[in-house]
Amino acid sequence: MKLSREEVEHIAELARLALSDEELALYQ
Repeated sequence: MKLSREEVEHIAELARLALSDEELALYQ
């Protein structure tokens, strides 16, 4: 399965959001 650049960027953005949410939870 080949992803377009836009799809990769979108997935990376979602991954960053997920990570930041988890990181925030750790510090609360």
